[in-house]
Order: sequence, then structure tokens, then C-alpha cells
Amino acid sequence: MLEAYLDEGGIHDGAAFCVVAGYVGRRNHWRHFEDAWKEVLAEFGFTLADFHAKDWMKSDSKRPILLELANAISRYAIYPVSMGIVVEDFNSLTLEQRKWLTGGTLRNGEVKTSGSPRKSYYVPFLLCLMRITTYSKPGNRVHFLLGLDRTFSGYARALYAQIKTKKSARTEWVTKSALGDILFPMASETAELQAADLLSHLTYLHMVERQKEGIWQVAPPPNSLLGLCLKNSRSKWDHVFANKDTMQETLEKTSVGSVDLADNPVAEFQSGT
Repeated sequence: MLEAYLDEGGIHDGAAFCVVAGYVGRRNHWRHFEDAWKEVLAEFGFTLADFHAKDWMKSDSKRPILLELANAISRYAIYPVSMGIVVEDFNSLTLEQRKWLTGGTLRNGEVKTSGSPRKSYYVPFLLCLMRITTYSKPGNRVHFLLGLDRTFSGYARALYAQIKTKKSARTEWVTKSALGDILFPMASETAELQAADLLSHLTYLHMVERQKEGIWQVAPPPNSLLGLCLKNSRSKWDHVFANKDTMQETLEKTSVGSVDLADNPVAEFQSGT
């Protein structure tokens, strides 16, 4: 049984990107990681409740502890996944297109349910579900644990239930049967979510930097914070983003009866290897 812990970056107003990122692993590996994360925090005089990736990233004095936490992540068999989206490109699509990309059901060429067309978050969220379930062995399940507030968790829960129980071109893929439970634990009490928080924030900052330089397929230095957090990456396709071109390619496939990962084009972003 696998557990995937995911957090988000870039859901604030004016964000250029939205990112959903985190780690997937087995419970025994998560248990060892959790102990290591708590030990690092305690060594520096902090508790779980004190950790806030975004705030700590702004403080030079927190650099040593962040490096130790990133090293703790890299030591265990927990594997990073990060999916992003260009918010402006998402907003440039039609209302019906945004509905469908965020889980709206399609019938006879028309979108019949609303999706969430004003929140780009649910595109990388769906991509994470699709990608992570490919790592589950036949007959096994992946439980998803998300660090989301009520603004997003309500529809995330409803969409997840819809995916599991109803057929829709957008929400059908080969490994969908691996979906287990979805839970929303408190990040202040969950080391695993704090690791996901760190990865999602670092990924967001990296995407901003890549856009500024106009070069996307650049992996972060292996000894950087993000490089350490991505050390256990298994595939370049675990770290990708959706832009206008890739979303248009996906939309052109809406007439297909089912959608697999191959029918959800994404752009290569970072391999971490």
C-alpha cells in the first residue's frame, strides 16, 4: 500500500504558476522519514508546528536546517512528484474548456458538470493522481493525503469521489483502480506534508526562475535545496507542467472514449537527475 502526500504552491492571487507536489512511498519508509524529520527539527530547537516552508525560505538563518531537512528527505525511499500549470494559459481558455480540464464530465460533446473553471489547481491535481497511480502494483492502492484548506478541499474530495465512481473521458485512465482513500491531515502535525510543502514551494520558485530565463529543461544543482528534494526522482515525467499548447493538445482528444497519460500532453520541466 502506497501513501502519497501532496501540497500546493501558487494558489494565491496573481501567481504565475500553480504547483501540486509531494512524495509517494510505503508506510514503513514514511515512518523512518518521519522520525528523521522530527529529529532534525528538535536538533535546531523546533517542533513540527513551527515549520513553514515559505516563511523559512525567506530567512538566511534557516538555511542550515532546511539543508538538513532536505538531506533527510533524500535518505529514504520516498519519491518526488511535481506537476505545474501556467495560470495565465489556463485562464486564456474558454469557460467550457476550463470546466472539462478540471473534471467536468463530457456527454455528446458537451460539458454536463461544472468542474472548477476558476481554479487551475485541479489540473496538476489530476495529473498527480494519474502519474502516481502508475507506480502502484496491480491490486494495490494508493492513499492520497493533501494539505489543503476548505477553499480547495471540498471540490478535491468531490472530484476524487467522482473519478472513482463515474466514467468520464477526462477522469478515465488505465491505473485509476489504484485510487485508495483521500484524507486532509493537519500539516502542523504531519512531517510528510511538511516535506511536500517544501517541495511545492521550491518547485514554484524554480518555475518562476525558469520562466524568467526562458529555458525550461534545466535540472536544479544536485546540492541545492531543490536538487536534494528531487534526488530520488524516478522519471523525468514525474516533474512536468501544462501550458497552453499541451492543454490544447489534450482538448483535441476529447472525442476519445478514454484518456490515458499519453492523451494528457505535458511539457518536460525538471528531472532532478
